Amino acid sequence: MADSSKRLCLFCDSKAAEREHIIPKWILEKLEWGKGPFHISFDNQTPIELGSPERTAKVVCSKCNHGWMSDLEQAVRPILSPLMFDISVPLDLLQQYTLVKWAVKTAMVHDGASRQRAPHYEREMCASLRSRSVIPPRTTVWIARVPSPRAIA
Repeated sequence: MADSSKRLCLFCDSKAAEREHIIPKWILEKLEWGKGPFHISFDNQTPIELGSPERTAKVVCSKCNHGWMSDLEQAVRPILSPLMFDISVPLDLLQQYTLVKWAVKTAMVHDGASRQRAPHYEREMCASLRSRSVIPPRTTVWIARVPSPRAIA
């Protein structure tokens, strides 16, 4: 693996100098997941217990983190917030696409944070999401109801 001091941003060719929350901090705060143990599993593995769900990874640059990524987080908050609490709201096409783009960006950050395996998303895919809002090929996002916010923990 390349030297982490030279690691590039997932979304552009700048140095990855910013720590990004894998689960966005505003979601952790809204769902009050900041305290106590948190169980998480990946790829059908045995769940592991973390002391806190707040995890960050140095995978993005300052320009992306405080630019388009921040804009996307702000755009998705009013869309996702009621849905997290099982409040049914109609979503127009633009809101659906915003939610999908945010979900893919969040998955890319999670994927890029893993040091256990090669990333699923290639750099070109991440860059295309940033620059042209292109959802990668063979990527499907399902928007569905979860019976309880705790059900995904």
